[in-house]
Amino acid sequence: MNTTTAAAILKPSEVADLVVRPALAQSIAARATTLITIGTHNLRIPIVDSDPTAGWIEEAAEIPLSDMPMRELLVTPSKVAGLVKVSREAADDTSPAATTAIGDGLARDIARRLDYAFAGNLPAPAPKGLDSIPDGDLALVERDGAFENGDSLDDFARAASLIEEAGGSVTAWLASPTDALALATLKATTDGVTPLLAPDPTRAASRTIEGVPLLVSPAITPGTVYGIDKAVTYLVMREDTRVEVDGSRFFTSDEVAVRAVMRASFGFADPGRIARIAYPTP
Repeated sequence: MNTTTAAAILKPSEVADLVVRPALAQSIAARATTLITIGTHNLRIPIVDSDPTAGWIEEAAEIPLSDMPMRELLVTPSKVAGLVKVSREAADDTSPAATTAIGDGLARDIARRLDYAFAGNLPAPAPKGLDSIPDGDLALVERDGAFENGDSLDDFARAASLIEEAGGSVTAWLASPTDALALATLKATTDGVTPLLAPDPTRAASRTIEGVPLLVSPAITPGTVYGIDKAVTYLVMREDTRVEVDGSRFFTSDEVAVRAVMRASFGFADPGRIARIAYPTP
């Protein structure tokens, strides 16, 4: 018996092409945030609490010294892993189609895990997401109920304005499929057929609100729509993503387990530039 267990099935460059990039393309967390890839255990993000003070002064006059208070946000990536079972023939197949099929399944699994962590407030060891941010720390817009025909998009304008007052701008809206459908069926007039939600003419099947893309995921809790400022919302990912295969677990069925391991976490450098539009749900 000379079996190697947990051997790498893909080279690092292949992992990036077949797992990492497809996972990030499918994940709303990756699309709505600024991606930072690190080779260390954690990342320290500097946060400026207040800008230095500049002013108009006479030529050759002494420039007054001002303080710039700073602090750090420490982000430590957590491990997210996916495990799939495939036939040994598929694992041993060197054709691009077989490798791509394995990579696609792992990418979808990792993308789902990233999104539920990013949107939620999962227990450790998962990183904390948007639902973990207290109402008082972010830009909160409260509604009485769900989106219904006859509603306007004024709440989104209010949320965008709150973020702009904090010095940012909305780069993406995040909604559940339930709320996205309700928003998509809003009409410009109560007895009209023209949708209130504007389609993006440059991208098929995409929608925009206030000129900003609407990203839809079941990871978002119905009754909550988020407005994200990408400049202060980070996805921090370690470089050491691995895909490994082990044939010992399913020895009797001649199948192998394929495991993908990624380390990632999120950083919210300025929650005041993240908006939550919320209404009570049953």
